[in-house]
Parts: sequence; structure tokens; C-alpha cells
Amino acid sequence: MAATTDEEDPYIWLEDVESEESLNFAKDSNEKCLKALGEPTDGPTYDRVLGVLESKDRIPYAAKRGLDENGNELLFNFWKDAENPKGLWRKCTMESYKKENPEWETMLDLDELSKKDDISWVWKGSTPLQRARDPMSDGGKRVTRALLSLSRGGSDAVHIKEFDFLKGDFVPENENPFNLPEAKTRASYKSRDVLSVGSDFGPDSLTDSGYPRTVREWVRGTDVKDAPVVFEGEKTDVAVGAYTSDQRFRNGPIYEVRYRSVTFYTSKYLARIIDYEHLLAPDDPLREKAGSPPEFKEVQVQDDADVSFIGNLLMITLRSDWEPVPGQKFIKAPCYNVKTKVEFYNITADGFVRVGKDMEPQIRDVSISAIDAVDDDRFWLTTSSFLEPTTLQIADASLVQNSEIDGEGLYAIEKVKSLPPQFDSSNLEAIQGSATSKDGTQIPYFLVKNKDVTLDGKNPTLLYGYGGFEINLGPHYTAIPGLAWIERGGVYVIANIRGGGEFGAKWHQAALKENRNKAYEDFIAVAEDLIASGYCKPSTLAVRGGSNGGLLVGNMYTMRPDLFGAIHCAVPLIDMKRFNKLLAGASWMGEYGDPSTDDWDNYLHKYSPYHNIDTSVEKCPALLVTTSTRDDRVHPAHARKFVKKLWDLGKDKDWPVYYYENIEGGHGGAANAKQSAFMDSLAYDFMFETLSKNAKAL
Repeated sequence: MAATTDEEDPYIWLEDVESEESLNFAKDSNEKCLKALGEPTDGPTYDRVLGVLESKDRIPYAAKRGLDENGNELLFNFWKDAENPKGLWRKCTMESYKKENPEWETMLDLDELSKKDDISWVWKGSTPLQRARDPMSDGGKRVTRALLSLSRGGSDAVHIKEFDFLKGDFVPENENPFNLPEAKTRASYKSRDVLSVGSDFGPDSLTDSGYPRTVREWVRGTDVKDAPVVFEGEKTDVAVGAYTSDQRFRNGPIYEVRYRSVTFYTSKYLARIIDYEHLLAPDDPLREKAGSPPEFKEVQVQDDADVSFIGNLLMITLRSDWEPVPGQKFIKAPCYNVKTKVEFYNITADGFVRVGKDMEPQIRDVSISAIDAVDDDRFWLTTSSFLEPTTLQIADASLVQNSEIDGEGLYAIEKVKSLPPQFDSSNLEAIQGSATSKDGTQIPYFLVKNKDVTLDGKNPTLLYGYGGFEINLGPHYTAIPGLAWIERGGVYVIANIRGGGEFGAKWHQAALKENRNKAYEDFIAVAEDLIASGYCKPSTLAVRGGSNGGLLVGNMYTMRPDLFGAIHCAVPLIDMKRFNKLLAGASWMGEYGDPSTDDWDNYLHKYSPYHNIDTSVEKCPALLVTTSTRDDRVHPAHARKFVKKLWDLGKDKDWPVYYYENIEGGHGGAANAKQSAFMDSLAYDFMFETLSKNAKAL
């Protein structure tokens, strides 16, 4: 297939994100979409979805930030509800948190800040100053400051603002705060008055992917533009960064790490062991006395491995077989067919020692995170399944002994919060199926359905997939699909196709670049298995995917239009000829390949939906494409150009195509609960009503 040059692309004008022409296209398309499909707020789904998103019954997940002035454990939480659509950043004590109605104290009201600044702020998280590196922290007990990341409208680019926990407000200008304007910034504290920061500092400071190419050491009270560049990568790198891993609380040293993310999956690491004094500002007397730190040394691991530190141990996360030593010396987790199993290990001077009884793999989701890795062995234990709402418990790793394990192999000492049921699951069941892909590989999938479902092919069936970037799709509580699809009588399916991480790195690597077809063949195999099993027919089968999943279902539209009745393609990659030239696209060439080389003619053109629209096909499934103007990760032009081209080529054909572009929202597609409910309801109602209409015609 001949490559389409930029000059031959008549829709390239839609790549100008906020031009008058592009925005008019989006606004006109939105109006046509709602006129054809109806206003989501008037449909059967919107109020219920919004009710879930704004419910006060949700679990307020919290992170410990040391102690308060009275020595009580202090937890922080970011919370949105109907009264606070943009959100509250708030705190309470652990004792209060365990109560049914905790006594929260608001630290930052984003709705008020948005009104004050006349900016639609979206919370993107906080990076605290480590207690051990802060002389104001009362002997390492309190967190006193944090870098807040705030986004305009939900984009990946953020403003950095420094917050003072002790004063409950932003650090004032007379105290020289670490504030930075909008960019895809990466910043972390070295010490209270020194920051490692990568950002947009002008020419040559960003990679081709749009992320920081340099790291500067910024001392409080100086101009960041004068901060010396201490590390830099290549323009072709995805990004560079630096961080400090302070392991003194585990009787280890302080590690200073610098890294180049050469591709999405390969990195180069440099590290050194330093003294605390080396973290201080250059003019600090203590740093002057410490002398020069040692030189950085390259960490000798293979390029596709990730590294981290625990105490005196170097932790290596592998994506391919370890080369220096025989593979049998490393413990490999057995394949549990996407079911969850938890194992506990003690970290000793000799490595890892397994503790606790064995447990059976289950169709459920388990999440474990430290309450405070510095102070104790307690951890948050979060469990859920497709049909069982989330439960948050406190467990204690020190109690995981053979005689003290409960029947599931976990030692939960205290239930903290439980999510009430958000849809009726009394007559539902979650099962696991398997389909045979084109090359004979068995592809597992989860299926949630009514126990009494009739296998007559008339059930509205929704198949969801992703299949990329080593991301796995597991059995977690499905509140929105539960009430928007399953409770209405639909069958909901999640496919664990290659390209994901369900079976480790090899499952992902099996569908990289020239083998991308494997992911699509797997997805098609699951769809055909659902049809063969009697759950649906092509006209009653819908597929949905976003981002890389949008590329997946975009290819389903062009490859197998006969196999589906409706498709929702969200914030998608579509134009695989130009993806590496649009926003962060260059960072994904490790996943897809480089279209500026022979990769395009050899294989990339085969799964570029934008270039594979078959005009000989007279009938295609109903297609809804959605995106966000403020998506600065996957360019909205992918969606815009695809839709415009389909409209132009399909004028005399049975190609129903609808397009909605949210003006805010970033890559998530929505900036607040109301927008999320709007977009979800638009998609689910479109698919369910389309399939229900098709079912009546059978």
C-alpha cells in the first residue's frame, strides 16, 4: 500500500486543535449527534450514572501524610460529589477516618479556586516532600509541603503549585514557592529547598514526544531558568527524569537516580549512593562540608528492565528473560488464567522468603498498598469482584504467619469501609470463557450476565477490550456498566487479548509492532465465540474501546464490519501514518512501530483505520466516535479526521456515523462528574438502543 503524504491528506486542517474551522466542525458535529441520538440527560441512564459518580457512599481512599501536631495519624483524600464537582482536597485523623462519618477538614476547594482564578482546574495529584528530608517535619513525623499538579480542563499538561500543610494554603510569594506554568512537568523534591525538575524551558528542552528532555536542579529563591541542567537525554527519547530514593528507614542508603526512557519499554538508568548533605542547596554549609558526591554509574541491567530500591536491595522488574544467570534461579508466578491470587514474601538479607498459606485463585480484584511504608507493616487491603462492591480493610503484614491466615490467605484485622451495591446483581453471575484465536492460542474472557439468559442470539452484548501497553483487564466491580448495561438485560464481556499484561510481558510482546494483528485476531475470535455460543448475533453485538482500545475497535470497524451491530470508539488513535507527529505519539513507536520507516509499508498500514476504509462495503455498523478538545495525549484529530472522511466517503451508503467532542476533559474524555455521566450515557444508550432495535428485527 502506498503511503499517504501529508499533502495528500485533505483533512489535515483538523489537526489545528483550536482553530475556528476545527472548533466549528466539533460544535456542528455535536449538534447533529444529539439531534440524532437524543440528549443523554433525558435518557434512562444519565441520572443513575451521575448518582454513582456523585454518591457520598463511595469509599474515600486516603493516603497517610505522617502525623498531625498532636501525634495522630493524618490521612489525606481528594473527593468529588454533587456539591463539589471539581473536588475537595481534605484531611482527617485515622481515628476519625474509621468512623461512619469522618470529620474532614478541607485543605483546598478546587471549585472555589476555579472561580477565583477563572480557570477550570482539574486535580492531577500531589507529590509530598519526604519527611526524612525536611528539617521542619518534627523529627520526620510530619509532611509539611507538597507539589500540587493542577490541569486546565483535564489535559496532561499541568501547573505546579507548592502547598504548605502547616498553614493550609499555597506557599506565599514572599517564601519563594516552587511554582511552574503549564507544561508536562516532572518534578520531585530532593530536599526542602531543592527540586529535580524537567519541564518546557524553551528550545531543545522537550523530546519529540513532548516530554522533558533535561533535568534541572532548582534551588528555592532562584529563577528556574537559571537552574543548571544536571542531566539530559536525546530528542528521540520518550522522556528523562530523576528522583531520590531515601531508604534509610529500611536501614539502607540514599540513592539518587537519573534515567532516560529511550522508548516506551526501554530505559537507561544511572545511580549513585549519597549522603543526606548532598541533597541540600549548593550554598548550604552542610553540603559544602560533605564534599563532592560520587559519580553516577550506569545500572547494568538489560534495557527493557525497570529498577527500584528497597533497603539495600536492587529490585529488577523484567520484561524479558534475565540474561546473566540461569532463568530457573528466579521465581515465576504460575499462570492463573487472569484470576487473582495473593502471595506474601518477607524481604531478608538473602532475598525473598515466602510466608503464609496458599490460597486459591479467584475471579476478583485485590489491591494492596502500604498505609505508611516508613512506620509500620499495616497495609490497605481493597477487594472487589464484578458483582461484589469494593471493601476497604486494614491488614497487617507482620501477622501473616502460617497459623494466622484466614481462609483466603489474607489477614484482615479491621474492615474500614464498604461500598453499598450500586446495581442489582441478585440474579447475575460472572463466568470465564475461552476462544481460540486464528493461530490456535486460547484467549480467555470474562462474561457477566443474568443467570437465566436465553441463548437465542437476541441479547444485547457488549464486548470491551484494550490489548496494548502491557495493561491487563481484571475482574473489578463494574458499577457503570452494571447499571447502564447488565441490569438492563445486557451481557457484558471483557476480552483478555494479547497486547495486554494478563500473562506477563510475553503476552504483551506477542502483539507488538508487526504482530499487532494478533490482538485483533484475538478480539475477533472472542466476538465469534460469543455468537457461536448463542449469546448474540452480529447485529446484537457491540464493541467499545478507548485510546489504544479506540484503535482496536476502529480496526474492527474497517476489518470486520459484518461482525458487529454498534461500535463506540473513544479518544482513539486512528491515523497510524501520522500518529508519531501528533502530541505524545512519538512515545508509542515502541508499541506500534515507526511510520516514517519501512514499518509503514511492511505492516503499519494494515491496522491504520484511517487508511483502510473500504468504499465497496455498502453497510457498516452504527459508529459513535467521541473525544476531547483538551486531550493533549491522543490528538483529537484522529477522531475528527476519521469521522469527516467516513462522512464524505459514505454519503450514499448505509454508514451511520455520529461524532461528539467534549470541549474539556483531557484523555479521560470528561473533566467532572456531570461530563463523565453525559459521555457514558451517550455511549451506553446509543449502543443499547441500537442493539435492542436490531434484536426486534431478528
